[in-house]
Formats: sequence, C-alpha cells, structure tokens
Amino acid sequence: MKVFNNIDPNGFVLGINSKLNKSQREEKKGISSYIDSYTKSIAETEQKELSDKSVEVLLNVIEKCKSKGIKLIFITPPSIDALYYSGEFGQRKFIKELLKSNSVSYIDFNEKFKEIGLTFDDFNDFAHLNKEGNRKLAPFMVDFLAETLDIEIKKNIEPKSKVIDEGVLDTTTINTNNLAKNVLEFNKWGKVGIVSKWLNNEEVQIKRDAKVKSSFVHTGDILVEEGEIYEASIKAKLSSKDAYIGLRILGKYPDRVDAVFDIKNQKVLGVNTYGNFTSGEANIELSKKNTIVCKVKSRVKGEKLKVLLGPTSILNKLPSWEAQTDIKNAVTILPLSLVFKKVND
Repeated sequence: MKVFNNIDPNGFVLGINSKLNKSQREEKKGISSYIDSYTKSIAETEQKELSDKSVEVLLNVIEKCKSKGIKLIFITPPSIDALYYSGEFGQRKFIKELLKSNSVSYIDFNEKFKEIGLTFDDFNDFAHLNKEGNRKLAPFMVDFLAETLDIEIKKNIEPKSKVIDEGVLDTTTINTNNLAKNVLEFNKWGKVGIVSKWLNNEEVQIKRDAKVKSSFVHTGDILVEEGEIYEASIKAKLSSKDAYIGLRILGKYPDRVDAVFDIKNQKVLGVNTYGNFTSGEANIELSKKNTIVCKVKSRVKGEKLKVLLGPTSILNKLPSWEAQTDIKNAVTILPLSLVFKKVND
C-alpha cells in the first residue's frame, strides 16, 4: 500500500531517494572499465536471436503502430547490471538491428552512461535510477524525443545559452571555427558529484556532494589544433566566506593543466601541467558586478579537449582539487561567461 500510494496515475514510482550501500559499491567497484567498453562489446558480440514468439509479438506491435500512424520509440534505460551481463549483449544487438531494419527509433542510454554523468549515487539498486539519477537522465531523454519526433522543446528550467560568434555551435563537439568566444549550454554539461541550482538567469550555484570521490562539471569535447596554446576562462561570484574553485583543461589522461583559485582573496593558489601539456599559466582578474574571472592556459596535446571546473577545498592540493573532501564546498559561477580560445605564444 505504501508503494501504491506513491505511484502517480501513469504508473511511475515517485521520490525514490535511496542510494547503493557500501557493500553494493564494493561489489561493482570496477565499473569504469565496463562503462568504457560497453558500446564496443555490443558491436563485437555475435547477435543472439530472440524466440520466434518474441519476434512475432514485437513485429506485430510495430506493424499495428505504423498502420495507425503512431510513432513507436524503444528505450533501454541506464542500468549497472546491463553493463555487466555480457550474456545479454547478443540479444540487445539483435533487438537493435531488428528495430533498425524496421525503421523504428531506439536508444540505449547505457552507451551514454559517462556522458550523462551517472555515478553510484544515482541508483537505487543495480537496475533502477533513483530521483537524482532520473534528474540527470531527463535532459538527454528530452533531447532524444525532440530530435526523434522533430519537435521543439521549450526548456524553462535552465536558461538557454547564446552563441556569441556567428555560426552554429554544437554543444557536444565544437570545431576549430568556433573557438574565439563560445558559450556552452549548462544543461549539456556533465555533472559528477555536483548539485546545481540556478539562482537567476545568469548565475548557478554548484555544490559538492561530500560523500563521493570526485566533484566537478565538464563541457563536451572541443576539437583543437595539436600543439597550440589554448585558454579557458569563466566568471565566478566573489564570496565573503572561504571559497575555492578548480579549473582544468583536459586532454587524454593524464594530459591536462590544473589551476586552483581563492575566490575570497582573489588569488591563484597553484597551477601545473601534467602528461604532455606544457607552459601552464593561470591568473585571476576582478570583473564587473562583484565577479572575478578565472583563467588557465597551456600548450596542449591531442585533438579533443574538455573544460572541467568545480568547488574545492583549501585542503585539496594539485593535481587532485576535485577529490573527495568532508567539506561541502559551493561556488556560484556564470556558465554563459565560459570562454575557450586559442591564444598566441
């Protein structure tokens, strides 16, 4: 009865906030390798057909929907178990190809596990997302439905960003023609161990979850020129309390440049390069409307980069500013102020 009373008329259980316990997390502690190899494993697995009856039922549903002009969409939700059960990979590949051959839309969100930014904290058990997990998944679901149904979705939760330069900005991958002054939509950023809250149309508070190992937000991939110097900068609100923010340009691990900023005292606490990145520099500048601009730059290696940033602690030193801390740090940033550009030597 308790479950029944928490179900809305559409049949969805509401407000599940519980997370995986310690023993469950230990059981699946090697999950990263499964996430990274999932898509490739599915592609390399031999198809395993469903039973004739299952195929008959599936094709019957497809045929009836098409005859009535109904747009049929199949979705595989993200699941920790799904990443591990290689015995089911063949069937998933078969279903995917069957739907494709019948021109039916389908998406497997397990292939976007990392892009969505899912962690153990987002699951109620090994198969079901909790409230926070669904909150992360929702924007990706909306985008998929909008694209599949060719409809425009009005997103009122977070303000839309605007592209300052001329041309079209792809929020997942940015090409080298759009690097002078680009703004990414914050709702497209990945969020790991972060709780975010829009304060107004320009400012968003990002707060650490002290219980997770890492906390940061990150952009999508940015296409760059090998061996050139690139700079990332973003505005943050000044604070009367102790507040610190880490900023990173990341290539292929361990290639990166890191900087940590003291927002209250307007100081750069440290900057360093790792791997094949060189010539790292950072600075902090006072800006308008009680804000500061945090900047970091480096000569980069590789063709794709990401920008990472997040609240950190004075106890966290380079290169691990995003690492776990007992302090639930929070900073307020202006996502629309993000600038990523190539700079001269």
